[in-house]
Amino acid sequence: VRAALARRPNLPAGVAERLARDPADTVRRALLDRDDLSEEAVLLLLQSPEQDIRLHVASAADLPPPALELLAHDPDPTIRTVLCVRPDLSPTLLLMLSADPLAEVRRGAALAEHPGAEVLGQLSSDAHAGVRRAAAAHPDLPPYLFRTLAADPDTGVRLILAGRSDLGAELLGQLQADPDELVRQEAGA
Repeated sequence: VRAALARRPNLPAGVAERLARDPADTVRRALLDRDDLSEEAVLLLLQSPEQDIRLHVASAADLPPPALELLAHDPDPTIRTVLCVRPDLSPTLLLMLSADPLAEVRRGAALAEHPGAEVLGQLSSDAHAGVRRAAAAHPDLPPYLFRTLAADPDTGVRLILAGRSDLGAELLGQLQADPDELVRQEAGA
């Protein structure tokens, strides 16, 4: 009955908020397809113990800033990773996520459309090679980071960098002399 109520058109905001607090996950899930939820109802759904409910809300358009803040601190790394690619994510939250304890989330930060030089700089010096590879592949990578990545100990990072069309002649020459044959080939040696 409560799930059916949650699906009714023209549901008053106060009722939706009460339903977002409902202990039954089926009732909270019934609210997910609504586009008229109040900020309070959205925030309540983001406190749901069910990961799929929080993930669904994280994918919704036009989330209020407090919801994005809450999602940035979500215990589930999948949700934090999905959050990284939202165009409405603030630079401050993206920078915070680029320092996440899990490499999966930090790699997600490198997939942001316009992460900014500070985020890409942080990711370019990450301890995890997969994160550095993602940073090396980003089209907005600032040229001042090319030199650092050209000397990276990970062959994959250098290989990705060698495939960029925006390298200067000096760095291209350095990569053409790389110890790894694939990097040399990619750089056109």
